[in-house]
Amino acid sequence: MDEVFVRAIEFVKLLKQWVLEAKARCHEVGDPAECRKTAEQLIELIEKFERLMKLRWGVKI
Repeated sequence: MDEVFVRAIEFVKLLKQWVLEAKARCHEVGDPAECRKTAEQLIELIEKFERLMKLRWGVKI
C-alpha cells in the first residue's frame, strides 16, 4: 500500500471515531434528535466508504 492510501485509512478511522463521540454528546445541543439523525447518516456514509475500500483494495478498516 502506498503512503497516501495508508493515510486515507487512518483518516477514515479518525473521522468515524469523531462522529461517534459527537453523537454521544447530542444531548448537549438544541435539537438532539436532529443531531443523532445527522450523526447516523454520517456513520452510514463512512461505513459505505469502508465497504468500497474493502471491495476495491481488500482492506479492512
